[in-house]
Amino acid sequence: MYLSTWTYPWDVARLGVDTVLADLARHGIAGIDLAATYHPISAVSPRGPHLTPFFSPAGAVFFPAQHARYARIMPHVWPDARVVGTWPAVAERLGTYGLELHAWTICLFQPWLAQQHPDTARVYATGEALDTGVCASNPDVRAYLRALVGDLVDQFPIGVVKLEGIAPPRYDYGWTRRRVYVGLTPAQEHALSLCFCAACRARAEDRGLDVDGVRAAALAVLATERTPADEAAGLLRDYQQVARDASTSLVRELGVIVHRARRRLAVPTPIDGTAPGVAIDDVIDEVDVVMLAGLPRDRAALDHTVDVLTAKAPRPSLEYFLHPPFTGQTAGGLPTGIDEDLADPHFRGHVRPTRRDRHASVTSPRRSRTASRYSTAIGLTGDRWRQRTSQWLVTGRAGG
Repeated sequence: MYLSTWTYPWDVARLGVDTVLADLARHGIAGIDLAATYHPISAVSPRGPHLTPFFSPAGAVFFPAQHARYARIMPHVWPDARVVGTWPAVAERLGTYGLELHAWTICLFQPWLAQQHPDTARVYATGEALDTGVCASNPDVRAYLRALVGDLVDQFPIGVVKLEGIAPPRYDYGWTRRRVYVGLTPAQEHALSLCFCAACRARAEDRGLDVDGVRAAALAVLATERTPADEAAGLLRDYQQVARDASTSLVRELGVIVHRARRRLAVPTPIDGTAPGVAIDDVIDEVDVVMLAGLPRDRAALDHTVDVLTAKAPRPSLEYFLHPPFTGQTAGGLPTGIDEDLADPHFRGHVRPTRRDRHASVTSPRRSRTASRYSTAIGLTGDRWRQRTSQWLVTGRAGG
């Protein structure tokens, strides 16, 4: 079984590259998913001699980007050279510890980008721009991400480029100290999730959609709790597809760059339709690894994802994110009350690695003082997909 772990470069810089890599290798971890870009975060790391906080209020780029490759949007590189320097340092030492390097890459949830370039931000039907997220329809955003991915695969011996946040998210994704003290209907949440930036409007007009009519329909939904009429609901669905198609085509463009460099591409897919991911049917020919953001309540949704992957040759890997067992979730879906000792025998039983299981990929949940994040990504191919995911669905232990 193949093991890899999500890793923060600021932790690696503080603890030491050799210390971290040696510890990962000692615990049987074969890959390091190092954050190349990251969204805003306020965190406390338990590793090292004491608890250490870290703050990144607007997100950043965490590798030494080559600015000459970029056009209008220049990468906002983290100012601490020690942190940025972990990328080349890790790359140089991979062979010593027998590890593979993967690029954990946040795409659209980059507040620094929306704040420096307001025209790239997502825009609500009400006209307000979201200062935490940018839109995949924007041509400058697309050019920036193409340059970013090309920069990564040209500079470093990356095995897999893992794209996170490549699809349109929920309407409130990235809000600071979220305050929604009213009950929103599903139709209102849907209306708020639509983007009316200039690029989305232009793409919709090219399809012959009445953008002003769509916006009026969205505002009408926001003004009442009533479900929109069939005609208005259909108009809103057609408009939503514009942004989704923009993300799908962006994945294809990035896939060309990754595959030209003979690397692999991974994207998340929302098997239950709620997580920000791209539909597996739309990108199956471009991706090598499919990452599941969560398990669906409906088994049929998972079966469909497995069927799509099984029909593809060569068959892509299937990867599932796991956190250690936890007792609850925050409003944003983040786990709380994590059991650091991983004492739950059901959890241990479903992720125990074996050398013979070469068609699986697991990001280890085992506690380590130097591993950077308690999260797990399990990738399965072949018949083990249904067998293992059925066990998770039954036990309910594989939390998002």
